[in-house]
Amino acid sequence: MKNSGIFVMTILSMKRFLADIVTLSNLFLGCTALLYVCNQQFIPAFWLLFAAGWADFLDGLVARAVGSNSSLGVQLDSLADMVSFGVVPGMIMVQLLGIGMDQAPGFNWTLIGFMVTLFACIRLAIFNVKDTGSQDFSGLPTPSSTGFIAGWGLAYAHHPDQTWMVSPWVLALIVMVVSILMVSRLPMAGIKFKNWRWRGNELRYLMILSGILLLVFLQEWAFSVLIAWYVLLSVVLYFVRPSVHS
Repeated sequence: MKNSGIFVMTILSMKRFLADIVTLSNLFLGCTALLYVCNQQFIPAFWLLFAAGWADFLDGLVARAVGSNSSLGVQLDSLADMVSFGVVPGMIMVQLLGIGMDQAPGFNWTLIGFMVTLFACIRLAIFNVKDTGSQDFSGLPTPSSTGFIAGWGLAYAHHPDQTWMVSPWVLALIVMVVSILMVSRLPMAGIKFKNWRWRGNELRYLMILSGILLLVFLQEWAFSVLIAWYVLLSVVLYFVRPSVHS
């Protein structure tokens, strides 16, 4: 009886760390993706970041399920996000810019890519001090900005003949727009569900349906297009139906 009691207590104590383990898996996947990005292997890097995004999505659900909402978990989540959705997308842009540098000799365009990392850091810091617990956000969430950039790298890896995709001018524009969106006050719907009802989750369900259709018809192009669609829908629905964000 004593041994079984110790076993039960051990299991119960481990439950507190389940969400942190999921968060750390996000960090591990991001670090692994970084290795692939440094070797310009954008396809495996994309799928590792895709898995990291799911880990980021699930850690909150796990924390609520086991009743573990510690301040340590909040800090771990932010630090993991900084690597997976800050450092890695910045490095993707650096690598893509490096590939396209021969189109604009005489200037080290690659360093521009790290603007994504800097603005992701600013966004995460703002989110940490201003988190209201709302499902919605101001500005583009870092997982979404990473989805666009990683999706861009994925599409280029499948279509290296599309040299316009690594034009420094095109990539610099992407860096600028994504960076500004991350720290802007544009209303963006949160994509994490707190319940499965239709009301209040209209945009989230629409995004799921859109994602499925885009994957069917656009395949590797779908991910960047989906994020652009998400930005457009968030802004339009905010002004047309503010109640969607209530």
